[in-house]
This record gives sequence, C-alpha cells and structure tokens, in this order.
Amino acid sequence: MNKRYPEQLAEWVKKKQSVKKRDRNLVMFQAVKEDVREAIAAGYSIRTIWEHMHEVQRVTIGYHQFLKYTNQVIKKHQEMPTKEQITQTEPKKGGQPAHKTPDNRTPKNPQKPQNFIFDPSPNKEDWL
Repeated sequence: MNKRYPEQLAEWVKKKQSVKKRDRNLVMFQAVKEDVREAIAAGYSIRTIWEHMHEVQRVTIGYHQFLKYTNQVIKKHQEMPTKEQITQTEPKKGGQPAHKTPDNRTPKNPQKPQNFIFDPSPNKEDWL
C-alpha cells in the first residue's frame, strides 16, 4: 500500500543521518502546526503552548525557534486575506465604489481648508 508523500518524506528524514538541524526542526514544527493553530485560536499564549509541547516532548526545539516558526507559518497566513475575503470587499459590477463614509454615503463636496494669512502688525483688539 502506498503511503502519502509527507509520510514517506518523514521516514526518509529520520533515516538520513546528515539531515540539517534546521530542516529537522521545521519538519517537527510542521507536524504540530495544526495543534498550535487550534491552541492559539482557543486563546493560549505561544509560550504556554511551547512549554507544554516541550515538556511532553512533542517538540525539542527552543522557544525562540518555535516562536519564529509560529510567526512564519501560522500568523503570516492568518493575516493574508483569502480569495473569499477579497471578493467580498470588491464592489460588484454596476455597484457603488468601495470608498464610502461610515454612514454609506459618498462625500459630495468636501470642504477645502481656508488659507492662512500672516499679518505682521498685531491687532490690539484681538489680544483682549
């Protein structure tokens, strides 16, 4: 029976003696990234997640590397909008433009700022 490619790759990485530490650590993080994503969504801090996973030996990498992978792999992808989010914000054909004021009206005549004129001779009535 054929195994999925990630499983085959994981076995090969385990067998190979000269695997770079960085590659081994990234593979280790990729194996637990869904659990990390769920824990973050549940409100746990990254530090707490790492401490637990390190204690139960699910990960052997240090906290700073774990944090780096979390920021690169998980948080970066959460900030990027999906195709569905992009299509929801785009105006439909024949629709109104996307730039509206909070009360859903487009501004008709925005007021222009008045020019400032400096008068070097002071007016004593303005001081009172």
